[in-house]
Amino acid sequence: MKKYILQILAVIAFSSNSFATLTREPIDVDPVDETTDEVVFGDSEDNPPEEVITAATIADPAVVAKLTQEYMDLVNAHRTSIGRGTLVHVDNMQATALQHSSRMAIGKVAFGHTGSGSRCRVIKRSMGSGNLCGEIVAWGQKTPHRVFRAWLNSPGHRRIMEGKRYTHTGMGFARNKKGRIYWTQIFLEVR
Repeated sequence: MKKYILQILAVIAFSSNSFATLTREPIDVDPVDETTDEVVFGDSEDNPPEEVITAATIADPAVVAKLTQEYMDLVNAHRTSIGRGTLVHVDNMQATALQHSSRMAIGKVAFGHTGSGSRCRVIKRSMGSGNLCGEIVAWGQKTPHRVFRAWLNSPGHRRIMEGKRYTHTGMGFARNKKGRIYWTQIFLEVR
């Protein structure tokens, strides 16, 4: 079965008012069953059963909280395994990430980092401080595990996810009418 390649805009990191370079990178994900357009996973420890995000699950706050925690567990376990500190998930950062994912899902903004500088400024103000701020986005992955793996397999996204200076985060996702999921994770250094 051939590999399914997604184009994802890589990361823009912010430090004060300076921006990092924007790049495009192909992301290698799991094989696709071409009859259903679903990503196929085996039944191994590396590929646990997952809850796919549907219109019903995304409307249920308890399920959204569970899926967010599932993602945070993956990120923090990975960060711990490489000697990095765990990230504190912050509700207002999650709300900001969710708003960006929702705006991408309905086509109000293009997929990418449009407005990220403004989002970082708002978050820094609401947190009372903040230094380095970064953002990663993706679309198409149907579960937290799949987006985590896609970001981990992309050097630019991985660099942000593993950033040793980051201390706080918020992750939000939204589903459009066609069922495509849009993901945003925002990172912040608070000292």
